[in-house]
Amino acid sequence: MTQKTNLNEEDIDLEKSLQFSLSPVQPNPEFVCRLRGRLIEPPSIMIEPRKTAAAFVVVTLGLFVGVFFVWLIRAIFKNN
Repeated sequence: MTQKTNLNEEDIDLEKSLQFSLSPVQPNPEFVCRLRGRLIEPPSIMIEPRKTAAAFVVVTLGLFVGVFFVWLIRAIFKNN
């Protein structure tokens, strides 16, 4: 707590209150080691990505082509 610049009295009082009411905790080294391993190592189970993006593209392209052909046929018969 060496830097106390730009703190008003309320902040200082809160800091002192927390300092007296909270006690330092020493984490279990085994837990920390296990947690570090789980955070660093890739998961052993990989979820396969869904193929909805490809299906969406195919359906959208099919709709676009269908609408284009309807428009093209109407344009051809309208000019005749």
